[in-house]
Amino acid sequence: MALYTSSYTGLQIDQAIKNPDNKIINGAFQVNQRTVTSTVTLSAGVYGHDMWKAGASGCTYTFAASGGVTTLTISAGSLQQVVEGVSLETDTYCLSWTGTAQGKIGAGSYGASGITGAVTGGTNLTVEFGTGTLAKVKLEQGAVATPFRMPGYGEQLALCRRLFKRVQYCPGKVNSAGTGIFAFIPFDIPMRVPATSITYDTLTDLFAAPGIATLTPTAYNSADSGVYGTMPYFTGSFAGYEDKTVVLYGPLYISAEL
Repeated sequence: MALYTSSYTGLQIDQAIKNPDNKIINGAFQVNQRTVTSTVTLSAGVYGHDMWKAGASGCTYTFAASGGVTTLTISAGSLQQVVEGVSLETDTYCLSWTGTAQGKIGAGSYGASGITGAVTGGTNLTVEFGTGTLAKVKLEQGAVATPFRMPGYGEQLALCRRLFKRVQYCPGKVNSAGTGIFAFIPFDIPMRVPATSITYDTLTDLFAAPGIATLTPTAYNSADSGVYGTMPYFTGSFAGYEDKTVVLYGPLYISAEL
């Protein structure tokens, strides 16, 4: 008869069975809808990888994947994630990760992986990491760190798209004056709240009819936004295409982030 010897403590095994959930979304940095590359330099509050934004002093980091694990190297500032209060209950939580960066829970002190803190349920919680390497981030209910489970990419993408989504194409219509375009964007996954912002990097192509014309808007104006879809309005000069149906080519970045 073979005997199995576990390298984990009884507390770790018990906690892993009772509380398997990781409250961090995209803790393996798998999802990168903004397609950040190379050296990522962020101003305060600006997002890089999905769910991760720069702290009060901004953030600079690079990243690389090896063996299916993406590791960030934070060289300046700090990186944060805001965990929705609706996912938390009042209890002690443990924050763990791999790497040399130090992290903290809420207003607590920075420390090495395995730090704990008191969390108030129903209240948004910020976890933050300083300079150093960072991978496989986990926040779990309980007082000990349990092993990180690599999540499926599709699962993480769906969770991220509830707060932020990149849309490449959507239908629209030029108004009767030829001065604006309304574009309807249906959401495959309802957002956390109605979109708080819609931005675009190079919204350059609006095809009035395939192969006939390319129209370029000058500005994004406003949006009638809901959790199931949104209707952004883009201004420009579209004379000759009044009341025509168009296909809007993005990407558009739709945010309901915390």
